[in-house]
Amino acid sequence: MSFLNTDLTAYKANTFHIAYKYISSAAGTADEWNIDDVYITDGPVTVKTFEQANIKMSVLGSTADGILNLQIESDKNNQFEVTVMDMMGNQILSTSTNVHVGKNRLQFQLPSLSNGIYFVKVSNSELKGILKFTKQ
Repeated sequence: MSFLNTDLTAYKANTFHIAYKYISSAAGTADEWNIDDVYITDGPVTVKTFEQANIKMSVLGSTADGILNLQIESDKNNQFEVTVMDMMGNQILSTSTNVHVGKNRLQFQLPSLSNGIYFVKVSNSELKGILKFTKQ
């Protein structure tokens, strides 16, 4: 199997298209694949991203190891309340954190969670963002 690495830096400020060619000896549709939501970013791969006028936040990677990795990008120093909730709105974790101007990568140790869908809310008196993440 060969891989092609292409430097896309020149296209960073522009919209561009990427084409994929799939070759398979499999017969039928059961062994086929599809591509959904491809993102190219200069930062880490994210599950979801929320962006508001003064804040951008992303859940990074997987929570399989019990750690929630959160990136908060702010245009000013801020203090936020970070709350993790289950699908029923039950609070699982609540803590305060300070962020500085720019990108802030934060880690939160989660209690033992069952596999499923959860929400992380980052808020203060001026801003609020909620992201969904999956524990697998």
